Amino acid sequence: MLARLLITCPRIHTTTTKMPFRVNFPSFFMALIRAPTQAQPYQAVFRVSPAMNKLEIREYLTKIYGLSVRKVMTANMAGRRKRIFGARRLLRYKRPDFKKAYVTLGEEVEAGQGGGAV
Repeated sequence: MLARLLITCPRIHTTTTKMPFRVNFPSFFMALIRAPTQAQPYQAVFRVSPAMNKLEIREYLTKIYGLSVRKVMTANMAGRRKRIFGARRLLRYKRPDFKKAYVTLGEEVEAGQGGGAV
C-alpha cells in the first residue's frame, strides 16, 4: 500500500530520521479510586472512560506513567439514578455510566511515587 502511494504521489517520501515519541489518547480519562495498600500492594482500582478497553488501559499506564502492568480486569458500572421530589412534579435524572479497571501491577508502588491522583 505504501509503495503504491509513493508511486502515485511524488511529494510523499520516506526519511531515515526517527519520529518523536508521541502518545495520543483522545478524550479518555482515568482517575485513581483505590491506591495500593499494605494488604494488596500490587492492585489499584481506576475509574476509566467506558470506551477504553483493557489494551488501552495497559498502554496508558505503561507509556504515560511507566508502570509495569501484569493484569487488567474491567467492570461496567451503571450510573446512579436519582429522584428529586418537587412541589408539583417529580424530577428524575441519571449520572453517567462509567467503567472500573482493576489493575494488577508488576512491582510494588510506594505511596510517594506517582505524585497524587492519576
